[in-house]
Amino acid sequence: MASASKVFAALGGLTLAAAGPCSNQASWPMGTWNVYNLTSEAAPMPAASCSGSFGNKVPNECCTAAGTFNMLGQSFAKFYVGQGNTNCPEVIPGMNALLQCNDDGTITYGEDCDSSCNCQSKMTVGPGCYKTNDMPGTQWYISAMGCQCTAEAAVTCSDVKNAYKDSKCCGMPDKAFDVGMLSAKADAAPKPSAAKTNLLLITYDGWRWDWDGTHDNIDMRGTVVNRITAKGVRFDKAYSPAPVCAPSRSAMAMAMSYEESPVKRNGLGVPSFDFQTFYTSLRNAGYFIMGAGKDHIRQGLAGGIGLDGKNGADRLGWDAGIGTDDTWEFAKGDLPGEPYGLWLYNKGMWDEMVAEYGTYPFTTKPSSLCYNADYLPTDAGDMMVGASNWCPNKSSGMYVDEYRIDFYTLYLARTIFGKYYLADPDARSKPWMYHLNFMGGHPPMIMTSEGWANTADRILPSPVNAPIFAANPDISTFLRKSYTGLVEDVDGLTNNFLDFVDGNSPGGLDNILVFLTADHGELLGDFDLTRKQTQHEPSCRVPLAVMGPGIKGAGRVIKYPVTTLDIAGTMMEVAGATPADSMSAVSLMPLINDGTPVRTMITSGLTMGTKDFRVRWKQYNSTTTLKFFCCRGGCPASTMVPVTTSDQVGLFTVTDAGDGVDVMASGVTEALELLGTMSQDFQDACMPLIPGQR
Repeated sequence: MASASKVFAALGGLTLAAAGPCSNQASWPMGTWNVYNLTSEAAPMPAASCSGSFGNKVPNECCTAAGTFNMLGQSFAKFYVGQGNTNCPEVIPGMNALLQCNDDGTITYGEDCDSSCNCQSKMTVGPGCYKTNDMPGTQWYISAMGCQCTAEAAVTCSDVKNAYKDSKCCGMPDKAFDVGMLSAKADAAPKPSAAKTNLLLITYDGWRWDWDGTHDNIDMRGTVVNRITAKGVRFDKAYSPAPVCAPSRSAMAMAMSYEESPVKRNGLGVPSFDFQTFYTSLRNAGYFIMGAGKDHIRQGLAGGIGLDGKNGADRLGWDAGIGTDDTWEFAKGDLPGEPYGLWLYNKGMWDEMVAEYGTYPFTTKPSSLCYNADYLPTDAGDMMVGASNWCPNKSSGMYVDEYRIDFYTLYLARTIFGKYYLADPDARSKPWMYHLNFMGGHPPMIMTSEGWANTADRILPSPVNAPIFAANPDISTFLRKSYTGLVEDVDGLTNNFLDFVDGNSPGGLDNILVFLTADHGELLGDFDLTRKQTQHEPSCRVPLAVMGPGIKGAGRVIKYPVTTLDIAGTMMEVAGATPADSMSAVSLMPLINDGTPVRTMITSGLTMGTKDFRVRWKQYNSTTTLKFFCCRGGCPASTMVPVTTSDQVGLFTVTDAGDGVDVMASGVTEALELLGTMSQDFQDACMPLIPGQR
């Protein structure tokens, strides 16, 4: 904000829009302050095209380019609402700003104002990036994102009076109230854009179900799942369509099971196949579709996702989608090839973060902080610690504090929402759907300074059924601490984004159906394994919580097994969208609100590399969930079943704590029923292994 004593630039040719302020004071302008710190050697300077006087419109990039930040830390809406819906909030002691929302969608902005909003500089503008007055050592801009006057009730006092019908009896007035006159007029009143539910799906990578801050036996101190559950519900037995990234995410995108999906392994992408996505179904229903972060459903495209992160996004049904590669892939080239790497390069941090993160398979670009092979030799035998899962070295520069990928993803997500939705009147006239993807618990498990400090004295449970990990407690303890640091960090970033849309989206969180989940789990040492791609609960079972319009009975935990695939079905139902014929996802609303199961069993599986297995879950009775699995060529090596390369089968109970006990001997009927839902090749492999079926 400029000081009151400085000489202000004349408005020159600035044209003020002929508009009046919104009559409803609850309508606030949407926008942010954007500042370049000219004294920082690390921050790039604004382009020459960004120069100008107060009120000049400059390219949008002047408000979004690397090097800008919000020195005041709050959006226009936060200042406006936080001080009681006043269009003249105090931004610093003794100095106010004019933030006025006008009835034609423009914003009147003024600075160096007194408490009555007599301002030394003022402009009325539409969406865009505009030059404001500078302070020494900085250059200031505002990103104006427009506004929308909330439609007020069209019912007036005169309407109420007219709703009384006059009739007389014996000379005395007798007035009958006609409510229909009022309801008809109210129904005809224009509705604000918040009349239709907005949709938000937040997906973490590699997040196991019990590391969500709701399980008393695990000291994970995240709050976002509890925040959502307090206004919605949580599912304690939610399963991924496939326990690995691309197949799981692609199945949801196409709203079909893993068995139906053509994406059976990593390296394939949805745009390569001729199937409609649920994003397209939502867009066909009038929604504006956004995406940010590691979507991992566009692999296999020539040129990857592209330097702008948009390659193939239109074929997914996105209106505004900018993706990233993950931390195992962003640095495969000598120079950046996607948005996160480009951001690092522009920040002068490419070499530093490439050295710390490394790049899969870590032979040519190993991580300087992590162990770079899948197995760690120990006295007790080779320990299955996945590449870059174990990162015991602390960064000397702690670059991860400011340049980690999830920190960038949050910045990217907020920018997309502001630039492509709030700043676009056509987009803003529609309800929106946003799919935000964080890396979450995916390796490399490199903690921030806060993570190191917060987990130093944390006591966490040891891996289960893991004799090799038990013989190496220092390694297993640190592995679990670093994982905790990662998921607690993304928990805070998620809360940040929820606060952002609450303050900037029409209707706030009260008008957003929010789903929070993961693409797959993380074994974290259980059964002497790390990572995923197995039939175990920590590999397949993920957190799932939902809140928003239409969710009844807040605060409940649902223990009936579900698939995250049905997030897509639920969103399509809420939006009034028509699923494609190829889709098999269904809505979870009957289960959420009425306790009516929507599936008799839940499916998952994987055919990738040496892994070839299918899994089924079924609620057997009110207290017992059963899990059946069939592994062709043997299940992934672990302590759950004997290690072999021959076909294997299993029927286990599932508990709140994870995998239960083997009940195959007493559960032959259930095993046969669940095997019968698998394809013929799996039936042929596993039928002879069920007792009495040879």
